[in-house]
Amino acid sequence: MQRSPGRHDAGLWGVPGGKIEKTESVSEGAARELVEETGIQVPPNIPFKSLGTLYIRKPIGEYTYYLFAATLQDFPGVILSKEHVQFAWVLRNEIESYPLMFGTKEILQHYDRFRR
Repeated sequence: MQRSPGRHDAGLWGVPGGKIEKTESVSEGAARELVEETGIQVPPNIPFKSLGTLYIRKPIGEYTYYLFAATLQDFPGVILSKEHVQFAWVLRNEIESYPLMFGTKEILQHYDRFRR
């Protein structure tokens, strides 16, 4: 997903994500952020699989990422929020040719370790 102009990391690409609300679990936050940023709602019979935690130090602070994956049968329709201007479904070996947000490469490498 490509960040909108006027936003932090404008023009750069990354994966859906965001901050957890105080009243929700990390998996609830992941599901909510996915809906907010893409319009994709994972059916209740498809579990969010935890891929663990990743710590990333950015120039503006330190972040804890709780990573999740869900296996869907088809490519769902995407409805972009105002945070993004476009999206792309790409193969894993293509994504690093995009200009990525800081930390996205580390997130993808972490994901790769779970795919093996």
